[in-house]
Amino acid sequence: MNLFKYVMILLSGIMSSVGAQTCATVLDEYNNCVTDNCQLWYDGNRLCKYSDNKLECPPRTTDDVNFPRCIDTNYNAKNCPPIACNLYCYNGYTQDVNGCDICVCNSGKVNKGAFSVADGMPCHKNVCPTVTEYSVEGKVGYTTYRFFLYGRSIYNLYAIYGSSNSEMYLPPSYHYEEPYGNNIGGIQPFVIHSNPASFYDSWLTIGLDNGDPDHVLQSVGIDYDKWTINKAFVSKDAAVFMLNPRKQLIKNNHYLIAQLTLDNTKKHIFRVNAQGRLTKEDTVKENIWHDIVMFNIPKKGSPSGH
Repeated sequence: MNLFKYVMILLSGIMSSVGAQTCATVLDEYNNCVTDNCQLWYDGNRLCKYSDNKLECPPRTTDDVNFPRCIDTNYNAKNCPPIACNLYCYNGYTQDVNGCDICVCNSGKVNKGAFSVADGMPCHKNVCPTVTEYSVEGKVGYTTYRFFLYGRSIYNLYAIYGSSNSEMYLPPSYHYEEPYGNNIGGIQPFVIHSNPASFYDSWLTIGLDNGDPDHVLQSVGIDYDKWTINKAFVSKDAAVFMLNPRKQLIKNNHYLIAQLTLDNTKKHIFRVNAQGRLTKEDTVKENIWHDIVMFNIPKKGSPSGH
């Protein structure tokens, strides 16, 4: 962030603090007055929900600060539980008797976010890779895929990474604009609800697709600014990993490791090393498993394509 931008942000915070007594709503952590009627507030660092004169923000994960602004004034801020749903409904979700969304589309049809039959690949020693065509009606000319690893006889998967023997290769992928998009762990449901196009963002993960609200995942060595819609990211020293490698995050050993929205006119390769534990405790001499996994996505319309 350049000096001018930083100074302007500081001045904005100071001015908001000076005028705190006239703020009709609340001040965020950076002394910015939340916009009246705003339901989803970006404080310059993370997305916060504003309701009943209270601002709820997740913990900060970086020290970066950008310009604060209201993201959405139409977010349904009823006291409803977050909707856990693998469907994006073009005409919105059906609501229950309490006015809360449920995982059923209003029109009765799934216009976007529909799953197709998964493509299986040969199993490795410890995991079997699978690619699922997750959506074909998002960004024009692109398809959104989800990449899974199914553990055969493992306790968990705790890292995907690049090494000197096998580089991490992330193909050119579509990324939705900040602050709606995310790099690891997927997208929070309320963000997708207020910004439907974020449904098609590209990200890496280990098991999670809900935005990682408990911050159990971390990444290192991945320059997300260099991983773009036109450029692949390649690294011998980068990783996404669980902060607690002994945790069994997924009980059925069916691990989602990425969602990528890819250009239909090109072939794509997605390659990572995968690593985990065979048992929770160190009861065997060789307790750590490792596989090199590569996914091949043919361009649409080719003989081997969908």
